[in-house]
Amino acid sequence: MKRVAATVTTTLLFAGAMLAACGPPRTDIVATNIEHVGNFDLKNTTVADDGLRGAVCVADASDTDEIVGRVLQQLANHAYKNITLDVYAADRAIGRYVWTPNAETRAAIPQPASPCGATQLTQR
Repeated sequence: MKRVAATVTTTLLFAGAMLAACGPPRTDIVATNIEHVGNFDLKNTTVADDGLRGAVCVADASDTDEIVGRVLQQLANHAYKNITLDVYAADRAIGRYVWTPNAETRAAIPQPASPCGATQLTQR
């Protein structure tokens, strides 16, 4: 009986590991962009005074928080003192996300003119 239980446990652990390996890791922003959050594009990025500023054009505005989280995760190891991302959908400004080592905030974009232009991002 112990042998059967051990075999079943081993099989279940192996099956669980295989299922977990089927998807891309959450830290792989390229592999997860279309599959889980739709297309997005970074525009007008600049680095000054140890901070990064840029615009993010998103295909699906409902995924904005997740997209910003993934971009910030990818930039976290670059030692920026602050990261400011202005996020736009095709038809509107969504918001300004500001990250510092101590806090993250979201506010309205002061000048909502989109830098995304005629960029057509396809939704997933």
